[in-house]
Amino acid sequence: MALVDVAYGDGNGTWVVVGRPASILTSGDGNNWSNVTLKVEVSSFADVAYGNGRWVAVGDSGTIIYSDDGNTWNRGSSTGTTDMIGVAYGGGIWVAVGADASILYSADNGENWSAAGTVPVTGENLHSVVYGNGLWIAVGQDGVVLKSTDGDTWSEASSTTSSDLQSIVFVPELTL
Repeated sequence: MALVDVAYGDGNGTWVVVGRPASILTSGDGNNWSNVTLKVEVSSFADVAYGNGRWVAVGDSGTIIYSDDGNTWNRGSSTGTTDMIGVAYGGGIWVAVGADASILYSADNGENWSAAGTVPVTGENLHSVVYGNGLWIAVGQDGVVLKSTDGDTWSEASSTTSSDLQSIVFVPELTL
């Protein structure tokens, strides 16, 4: 088993870890972990995030599942079968990104997903997505950087690299 990502749910103080093959572990203290028995068929996970009182995990073959407690998981309805690699919550919506420049979004807290209407690149794997200051940013293969204000319409942003970008994080400005 390879554990690939972790998210903390500040609403109930639970940590959730996802991995490959399909594995989910939870912990209330970060020291003691329990395996979660999934009642949905899933092959592998790539990312998990927490937002708006819910965890969402994404993975192979368009897998998107959600949970309010970290232990009981439901499959979200997805329009895709492409591997999903990254997921994030912000601005009242969830966004998932993946292989072949696939971008899905959910306005109903991760239950139903739609394909983004405008994505300016094709064939590039998107690895990570983040929301901050009213803007979504997705990064991926060959230095691709995409931006969106609504999760549905995306445009290409300037990038100074052709190296694969694996992850992105938003850090709000600190005032002391």
